[in-house]
Amino acid sequence: MFLRPSPPQKPLAFTLIELLVVITIIAILAGIALPVYQNALAKSRQAQCGSNLKQIGIGLSAYAADNSGSYPAASTTIDGVSTQWTKSLGPYLPKRSDNVESEIFVCPTHNYQGLSKLPSRTYGCTGAMLGNNGATATISRESDTIYASNFVPLVVEGQQPSSGTTACTSNYKWSDAQSDLQVDKASKATKLAFRHRDRMNMLYADMSLRNVSFADAKKITQARWNGVQ
Repeated sequence: MFLRPSPPQKPLAFTLIELLVVITIIAILAGIALPVYQNALAKSRQAQCGSNLKQIGIGLSAYAADNSGSYPAASTTIDGVSTQWTKSLGPYLPKRSDNVESEIFVCPTHNYQGLSKLPSRTYGCTGAMLGNNGATATISRESDTIYASNFVPLVVEGQQPSSGTTACTSNYKWSDAQSDLQVDKASKATKLAFRHRDRMNMLYADMSLRNVSFADAKKITQARWNGVQ
């Protein structure tokens, strides 16, 4: 019996409509996944920033224990060399080099511009670490003179003063903080950095870590900023 050969099969291929449907589905899935990924990444960086501040707190506590209860001076000159409190913690938080403090002093969410390498510092201290009740950066502050330490921020996040500058200000007096806390949006702050979705990680003087919203930061008073009655 003679069998007629089957006609050749046409190669399978997507029609234009099918291709558009596939592309649309992929775009929808990507649109769903991207915000989830970005949120997870932001949370991870915020957690790493918090870990940095907790380690800074340990370093400050160790320094105070070895120096009769005093914190390092925020910004001063020792043996003719200008130094900041972050560098003074070198024995407890080893520096990257003689002139650059530990990477712990850099928030992973920083957006410092014009740099070819990691910034040296993105955290600054408040008036609570300054001598003369929050007025003098060159004088160290005794830790037990901070009033109501559980209400007092000690280390906060700072912005880059200008493009290319590798470090934020070492310390923020109340006049610096007040100007930022009086604006209506976190994005308008020029010194303090609310880089975690309009929130800031703060190390408090009792060494607790808090993630503070801009709205709550605006409630901080001069007395709390400086750790005085």
